[in-house]
Amino acid sequence: NILLILEFHKSFFAELCMEYNNWPAAPVRLGRKFIQFSPFLKLYTEYTNCYQQSANTLQACLKDSNFGTWMESHRLENMDCVPLESLLIMPIQRIPRYRMLIEEVVKYTPEEHVDYKDLCAALDQIKEIASFINERKRESENMGKVATIQQTIRGIGMNIVHPQRRLLKRGQLTRVNAETGAHETRYFYLLSDMMLSTIPTEDKLRIYDGYILIRGAKMIS
Repeated sequence: NILLILEFHKSFFAELCMEYNNWPAAPVRLGRKFIQFSPFLKLYTEYTNCYQQSANTLQACLKDSNFGTWMESHRLENMDCVPLESLLIMPIQRIPRYRMLIEEVVKYTPEEHVDYKDLCAALDQIKEIASFINERKRESENMGKVATIQQTIRGIGMNIVHPQRRLLKRGQLTRVNAETGAHETRYFYLLSDMMLSTIPTEDKLRIYDGYILIRGAKMIS
């Protein structure tokens, strides 16, 4: 969604320019503009969630000699251009930089200034949006982990991927059969609301062996 982010910033930049051009005839209302546009900063959620995969893909591509040579030739032709790795991370840094900017402006703005309250409100909004994006990122990462588990278990006849489901612990344990007393090796996945039991195999895949719902249980480290 980088094009949506770009269009948002074009509009935001135009509004900031208008605000600046009206000064000193009218006081600059930076806080008011941030309040108006900050809800659109949630557009960064999808980019943030996909950033690590994009960065990993770029690093994998750079290992290809043809791609690496092509990238290097463009770098040499444009010595003043920013490396692609640095460009990729810039949107990730945008909201923290906005927060630092508003904090500095608030610090040096008198409380009696017409924009002071709006600046404080804008700062609170940006903090909330940063928390929102971070939470969505954690949910996305958790879903990715659970999706990977789903793909590595043979014979599992249900979809275990859910936005609120988290992987807490995983590991191999020995289970004692109550009827025969036999010791059976199992690999368990402890999720936030259920525990999956699988049978280890020689390859990376595991065989589904069952699950237990544990809603409301508390994990003690």
